[in-house]
Amino acid sequence: VKGIISLKHEKSSKQPLMSKALDTVINDPDIKTVVLSARWHYFVNSKKGDFQLLDYKNDSNLITLGKLLSQTISELVMHKKKVIVVLDVPQIPLNPKNCIKSRPLQTTAGNCTFQEDQRRNNDAKINEMIGKVAKNFSSVTVVDASKAICDQGICSVGDGVNSIYYHDDNHLTNKGSDLVVSKILQQGKF
Repeated sequence: VKGIISLKHEKSSKQPLMSKALDTVINDPDIKTVVLSARWHYFVNSKKGDFQLLDYKNDSNLITLGKLLSQTISELVMHKKKVIVVLDVPQIPLNPKNCIKSRPLQTTAGNCTFQEDQRRNNDAKINEMIGKVAKNFSSVTVVDASKAICDQGICSVGDGVNSIYYHDDNHLTNKGSDLVVSKILQQGKF
């Protein structure tokens, strides 16, 4: 998001990572809605100093993320953009490829569900912070992506037949992404 630099990757050359993309979005009058989605927990749980904001220093990655998100949303809203912030899907505690039948003789797939509260790495704090930031802006909607694959605390890694929703422990497949997009469209009031 605008103003953040990566100190971890040499290619970044200490330039803001998303400034050009956000400038394009801000300056294009045809873009009315912006969806902000990230691996929020990765940023918050990264080692202190892997990322930082230009002209802002804080020991808490969570506080830094809140400031960053607030600044970015403020700039988008100032330019009359509707903003949708998508919360993380949970990381999964198993190999998703075990959730589909891989051989004609295999009669059942592996267990494709897990408790939503497993491996949520500070997500409650992150989600609370994002919610607080969003409440400051009337044109911001928060969509919980986990609701696309989790129901009443139980999450599905796949349909148990031939579709999996994750490539690995935190990256969605096209099918998983389709489920999240449906949730965004449903809650985004398009």
